[in-house]
Amino acid sequence: MVRTATTPIPDTIVAGIAAALFGLCMLALSCGCSPRKASMTPIPAAGPAVAREARAPDAVEVLLDREPDKPFVVMGQLQARAIESPKSIEMMREEAARAGFDGIYWIDCETPRRGRCTAKGYVYAKPIEPKGAETIAKK
Repeated sequence: MVRTATTPIPDTIVAGIAAALFGLCMLALSCGCSPRKASMTPIPAAGPAVAREARAPDAVEVLLDREPDKPFVVMGQLQARAIESPKSIEMMREEAARAGFDGIYWIDCETPRRGRCTAKGYVYAKPIEPKGAETIAKK
């Protein structure tokens, strides 16, 4: 004869088990089990640059194999890690957008499939006008 339990499990015990499982899942994610991560380290400005507010990621230039055509100032070093390099580049672009950068360049990925990449974030340099130029233009 097989014996079965007829006493139901109290709701407080079920809720406690659910909370414990949720906590374990959050702990696993915070311990580096999540494969996606991006960060930006600011670099002290080397010249005059226009301060920028956050922008849309689509507005950030991505220059894979060249420097910007106009004068620029490097403002930060970006790093990203994802499953594949194209996703890492997109994550760095999003991070650059949050920082208000005009673009990213000097993109270096370990291998196309590993997804660990670095880049430099830049803003275009503010043109320096000669003293008195405004006065001459008004006359």
